[in-house]
Amino acid sequence: MLNSMYGMPDRKLLSIFLEHTPAAVAVLDSQMRYIATSHRWLKDFGLADTNVEGLSHWEVFPRIGDRCKQIYQKSLAGQVSSCEQVVVNADGSTDWMNWEIHPWSDDAGEIGGIIIFSESITERKSELKYRSIFDAANDLIFICDIETGEIVDVNQKAADVLGYTQAEIRQLGLSILCLEESPYALQNVKQWMQNVLAGEQQIFEWQTQNKQGRRFWVEMRMKLAQIGDRLRLLANVRDITDRKQVVDALRQSEAREREKAQRQELLNQLAGQIRQSLELTAILETAVGEIRNLLQIDRCSFAWYQPYNNPPVWEIVKESCAPQLDSLTGVYTAPDVESVAERDLRSEILRIDDVSEFLEPNHRKILFSLGYKSVLSLPVRTASGLIGAIVCGNCRSPRAWKDAEVELLQAVAAQLAIAVNQADLYAQTREAANIAREQAKQLEETLYELKRAQSQLIQTEKMSSLGRLVAGVAHEINNPVNFIYGNLSHAKVYVQELLELVRLYQAEFPVPSAAISETMNAIDFEFLTDDLPKLMTSMEVGADRIREIVRSLRNFSRLDEAEMKFVDIHAGIDSSLMILQNRLKSQQDRPAIEIVKDYGDLPQVECRAGQLNQVFMNILANAIDALEERDSKRSIEEISLYPSRITIATEVQQGGLARCVVIRISDNGLGIKEAVEAHLFEPFFTTKPVGQGTGLGLAISYQIVVEKHRGKLECFQKRVWGLSLRSKFRLTKVISQYSGLYSGI
Repeated sequence: MLNSMYGMPDRKLLSIFLEHTPAAVAVLDSQMRYIATSHRWLKDFGLADTNVEGLSHWEVFPRIGDRCKQIYQKSLAGQVSSCEQVVVNADGSTDWMNWEIHPWSDDAGEIGGIIIFSESITERKSELKYRSIFDAANDLIFICDIETGEIVDVNQKAADVLGYTQAEIRQLGLSILCLEESPYALQNVKQWMQNVLAGEQQIFEWQTQNKQGRRFWVEMRMKLAQIGDRLRLLANVRDITDRKQVVDALRQSEAREREKAQRQELLNQLAGQIRQSLELTAILETAVGEIRNLLQIDRCSFAWYQPYNNPPVWEIVKESCAPQLDSLTGVYTAPDVESVAERDLRSEILRIDDVSEFLEPNHRKILFSLGYKSVLSLPVRTASGLIGAIVCGNCRSPRAWKDAEVELLQAVAAQLAIAVNQADLYAQTREAANIAREQAKQLEETLYELKRAQSQLIQTEKMSSLGRLVAGVAHEINNPVNFIYGNLSHAKVYVQELLELVRLYQAEFPVPSAAISETMNAIDFEFLTDDLPKLMTSMEVGADRIREIVRSLRNFSRLDEAEMKFVDIHAGIDSSLMILQNRLKSQQDRPAIEIVKDYGDLPQVECRAGQLNQVFMNILANAIDALEERDSKRSIEEISLYPSRITIATEVQQGGLARCVVIRISDNGLGIKEAVEAHLFEPFFTTKPVGQGTGLGLAISYQIVVEKHRGKLECFQKRVWGLSLRSKFRLTKVISQYSGLYSGI
């Protein structure tokens, strides 16, 4: 029976066919509405839960392009067509589909619609994409069966490089990459394949050849890879011939540079010895030893020619040879080696690569008797007319001497000639030096005393100028500060009275006008009334601080006062600490240095205050230097656990009939070395780097305390504080004790 509505065979039979056919099929009418679909169609496009019958094809697939729509129209016109298209499924996934479209006709022969046969070609497209990438790769890629080791696939690059077709490569297998000789034979590759199958990726450099026999270097990487549904062995081969050539060239260049550096090192060593020592014997011994080690030869010796002996002789004075060889040091008569003497007299180089081929029979016989098979001899001529020779030789086998080696020995010969000349000059000047030494000593002592007096005078003048400058600055600052400080107390009272008046206004007129409220809000009146008294107090504290600093500066500025006066020693110490406050406070790399004051009850002391301030300044600055040097080698945690500290203690001591004032200044630094202690008060002696110390600080301090105050300044060992300096006076003098644990005076 024919279905009158659709003009097609029995619907039941059609439904059975569409239900069980493995193909994706859809039947549409001339209006592109679905009549029937196969189960596979609904499954492939994610429409299993959708009733598409009666729906438009454009509704089901709204993203179909214009090109496919044109193809559908051609099919409705009676043409069988096909197209490929990316389809967005109902679940949002995409697939490449191949659609084959056939028109169908009713009983009257009219086209009633189309039948679409669909096939997913996503995997085929992926395979084509993989293949294009595979063949376009720059490396040679081999895919092997893990059981048989046979090549199942190879890219086009491998065929191009090796000169075989891909079929030939698959037939020959990985042996195509191997050579006959080890370690590039097939058995090595098989061993690496076994390592890969055991789970170890293999990376190695390999030498192979192409079909034309040209050898080249490759880097081979073998690993297991999942390709499709099979586990394969993937071999990635990269041509590294250019890289190897570059590496080899660099290695050869490095070897040449290393050899050049070794030769230069020998020359530098000889030149250094010549500069540092006039011991010609030691220089010759170093030269022959270093030459033999550098050239890797059996023997190197140095000989002097002595023409004034009767007969003339050659004396080998220094030699370095292989342990199994006998020494040749000794005297040889010149007639036995006459040709050598003649060459040296003419400053000629004797260069024999193979003694057996040397044309002079007598000379050849002598060289053989000495055990030489190769010889290189260079003359050494000094300014005084002495003639010597550097003789290098090989005794085990002939050796070809390089031009660079000859150049090296020529340079060594020049250095040795310089050494001999310097030794001669040294001998000639030694006697003159002894005569002049006494005169120089006397002159040196005179100059030393002059320099000492001049430096102390300069230092004193500098400190005096500093005192005048500080006094002037302190005076200029003091006047405006006193003006500010004197008015601050009145300003505080005025501010309090004005604020009290404002509070009274607020109490009497609790509801201000809009303009007043707006202004109060604009100036943040509540904050202003609260902060203004604090601001005045802060200004008063700042003014007090400035007055304290000015007081310390004026106290320190007594440096230019030469007459004896009664002063407060504690004030002088505090002034010095104030001047050094910037160095005592915490820095970026360390906490602040602690100051511990253990002041006793001291009377005023008659002294030169400015000069004593200079002593305090020198000692405290040295203590700070010591602590900073020690802290630079410690961590922040260690410094915090064991902080740097300077302790200043004063007291009055009874000593016999007189009482003394004692000042002790100590730090917990590293201490003064015993070797330094003996030179502590010598002028110009310093352990600080150049430019950081003059060596005058303690020398001047010693002069001030001992010579000008008839006190005592000394250094002694203390259990905790280490080394100290102490100076004692009568009651009208001062005593100062310093534990400068500092090695950089």
